[in-house]
Amino acid sequence: MRKRIQQVKAAMAAHGIHTLLTFDPKNVNYLTGFHTTARPIWQIGRTACLLSADGTWRLFLPAPWDREYAPPSGCETVSYTGGDEGLARALCGHLPTDSRKRTAADLDAVPAPLYRALNRCGRGDQLTDARLLLARCRMIKSPAEIELLKQAVRLIDLGLTAAGEAVAVGAAEQEVQARIDAAMTLAGSQGCGFTTKVISGPNGSYPHHVAGPRELAAGSAVIVDLSASVSGYESDSARTFLLPPGGGGAEEGGGEIRAAYGRRREMNGEARAAYAGRQEVNGGARAACTGRQEINGEARAAYAGRQEINGGARAAYAGRQEVNGGARAAYAGRQEINGGAWAAYAGRQEINGGARAAYHELLEMHHGITELLLSAGKCMKPGTPIRELHDFLRAELTRLNPAAVQAGTIGHGVGLRAHEYPDLTGDCPELLAENMVLAVEPALYVPGRYGIRIENMFHIGPEGATAMNRYPLNRYDRKGDDDGNL
Repeated sequence: MRKRIQQVKAAMAAHGIHTLLTFDPKNVNYLTGFHTTARPIWQIGRTACLLSADGTWRLFLPAPWDREYAPPSGCETVSYTGGDEGLARALCGHLPTDSRKRTAADLDAVPAPLYRALNRCGRGDQLTDARLLLARCRMIKSPAEIELLKQAVRLIDLGLTAAGEAVAVGAAEQEVQARIDAAMTLAGSQGCGFTTKVISGPNGSYPHHVAGPRELAAGSAVIVDLSASVSGYESDSARTFLLPPGGGGAEEGGGEIRAAYGRRREMNGEARAAYAGRQEVNGGARAACTGRQEINGEARAAYAGRQEINGGARAAYAGRQEVNGGARAAYAGRQEINGGAWAAYAGRQEINGGARAAYHELLEMHHGITELLLSAGKCMKPGTPIRELHDFLRAELTRLNPAAVQAGTIGHGVGLRAHEYPDLTGDCPELLAENMVLAVEPALYVPGRYGIRIENMFHIGPEGATAMNRYPLNRYDRKGDDDGNL
């Protein structure tokens, strides 16, 4: 902590600042080590830090928090009561009276009530903005900070392992999210920088969608974006899992064919029943013919009886014709059902072909982004302009899919916040420097269909970047098989 304070004082001197005030809880943590998630600011009161060139180093805490925290050696704790007015009075009592000694603050963290209270003390309008000064100090990490971030990344890897086990057809996004959060919490995560995202299919095509009740479907991409926290330091990474085609769509098509086959069997049964009736009538006709022969053998003694029997034969013949007509109708119905089954099968083949083509598109995009992230890691060396890294990533994403939408953020610093300075933008003035920690997240989104985002954290060393994550970037080969190859 002492070394950090000396570095901040050197930056203050370079900018002509005598006294620095910080109100953002993350900046207070950075300068004093004070950190709590037990209560929100509006409930316990604001904290603040005052650091000056003459050696003053004070932590302002609302009572009774001053009795529950031991500041680092050399830092004095000042207790106050009375909300923003009380804090303003306490601060003004420790600020320099010489107007030539510039006072700066992280003005984005000064709420209007506190700013008005400082104005009433005659100090609010004298504050210089110190946001960039603090952001650039926090941009370069100490060995202790890097170790905390490594621990937070290990927790993310555990969360991704849980995700890999939970992502399956039929599982709800919220169910997978709960299993990820439970795995990281049980392993020691003290919160997260943002809500864990599990977004699939069309939901995944919107970068900031959140997990909901949607069930994961076959043939879809599932983005998992997550963060863990250790002693206030937050990690940030993402992977995209792919579910191969089949499942629901194939079952639905198979159901149509099974229904058609069942109707065909039913009609065949009717045809067999009609055939049995036909056989029975034919037997009756033969019996009638035998009777006729017998009557003839008796020298046609009963012509009237013969006429009666002939009438019976004609009736049997008419019945036979009727049965034959029923059999032909049953056969025609059977042909119709067979035609329906073939049509259903052809439709199923067409749907399966479309699903395979869509899944192949996902695989190609997934592999392209994986290879891009690997290439980016090799380009990240101290002295490289961040804007050049940004331009390289954007150009390669455009080459992969010119029609897809790119996210507004393609990478950023990581530290006390999961997303902090510097942003990887085309106008970023910073150069990559040793002991920066960055998250790089190339992504492409096809609105209404899918999104693919893969994000790794990198530590910039003297020779280049080292990936901090150990969970594979890509678990799929070109055929879509899960083999954990990268």
